Amino acid sequence: MKRQYKRAGYTVIKFPMMLMEEVEAVMDAVGYWPNITDFIREAIIHKLEEYKDLQERR
Repeated sequence: MKRQYKRAGYTVIKFPMMLMEEVEAVMDAVGYWPNITDFIREAIIHKLEEYKDLQERR
């Protein structure tokens, strides 16, 4: 299903605050990501790559 987004290029999503607190704790401990957006973007890309690998194996 192709979703339609009103704004070109970006969308807003909501996450539970407890999840964001865990993300911030990891970011503080590792010190790699400059902001939550970069962390989440990288996590999503990683998960999509895992999915593509699974699809190729089938």
